[in-house]
Amino acid sequence: MPEFHLVEGAPATPWVVGALHHLEQATSLELFGEDRTMSVESLTHNLSTETSALKGLLLALTGPIPADCEVGRFGLPLAPTEPAEVLGTVSFTLPLRENRHLIEDIYIQVAGPNRRQRIGSAMLDSLREIAAAFERDTLLMWTEHDFAAGSQLPQVSPTTGSGSLPVDAAASFALAHQFRLAQVERQSRLHLPIDPNLLAEFSAAAEAAATGYRLVSWHGPTPQEYLAGVAAANWAISADAPTGGIDWEPENWDERRVRDLDAMLDRSGQAVSTIALVADSGEVAGLTTIFVENGRLDRPYQFNTVVLAAHRGHRLGWWLKAVNLARLEVHYPQAKHIDTWNANENEHMLAINTALGYRIWAISGGWQLKLAAAG
Repeated sequence: MPEFHLVEGAPATPWVVGALHHLEQATSLELFGEDRTMSVESLTHNLSTETSALKGLLLALTGPIPADCEVGRFGLPLAPTEPAEVLGTVSFTLPLRENRHLIEDIYIQVAGPNRRQRIGSAMLDSLREIAAAFERDTLLMWTEHDFAAGSQLPQVSPTTGSGSLPVDAAASFALAHQFRLAQVERQSRLHLPIDPNLLAEFSAAAEAAATGYRLVSWHGPTPQEYLAGVAAANWAISADAPTGGIDWEPENWDERRVRDLDAMLDRSGQAVSTIALVADSGEVAGLTTIFVENGRLDRPYQFNTVVLAAHRGHRLGWWLKAVNLARLEVHYPQAKHIDTWNANENEHMLAINTALGYRIWAISGGWQLKLAAAG
């Protein structure tokens, strides 16, 4: 078993983000045969943006803990300024507004040759200590799985009974550490370009059903006149999207929070957005956004889609997606495919995606651990 110690990484230390990205690439290539990672630029901006949550990154480094090292805000030594060999990483988020009982978005990765050496277990032990220090009682960890390869393995289902995951190495790790599967998400992929006739027919049929509404589109940050409406749409996403068995509180969105999100995205790419407005009042009834990373123009991903409850039943979701996809293809003809993620129980959105041509590509698991219950 290799000797190792854990340190806290910061995006201000360039080699740290590069090491995280390198390990994410290796993991993605091993699991899916392709690089599905966000760019170093996006990783840096994401880890640096703490307007609504603290962002944490721990790294397992070879060797003993150095003497007289500076301690970080999570109680661990800070990563050295010079590069070191990284055996594994864990990234995580501590919400500061809502969901202050959670440490969420936990992603654990251990380099292939160093697995089964208690590195992942050590990182989870540190997260338990961080949870106690920050008065959090719930860990929410995510795992990714190859859908095709996993179909031959035994399956585990979430507490809601919707969907299942293969009991592979990642699922076995979660189960061994007393996590319960709380939700299954599907990653679906749409290969581009779409048949323009199909997209036109799809859009026309949806528009015919959406009487009393009009669409507005833009690139980049949200225009001032739509900030309040987009905030309401983002609140609806947080409140209405299926969360399975996850202990989740809706997020409070206002114009400032929309600006903060827009600023983070704008630093590393461009959002392509379309909203549905009530024709007579201008009230925002629905929203969809696709994000395109700088330098990764060939693989955009679906960011958010929502129709507010009072405006459902008019095929606005179908219309929004069709129009925004058409705009994406005009402005980013180099895009080869677009990926989207949906809760397995979100049957309505999955039906729209399937009709557009999306097909399941991979699956993810949301694993929850209640620390008080776990003792």
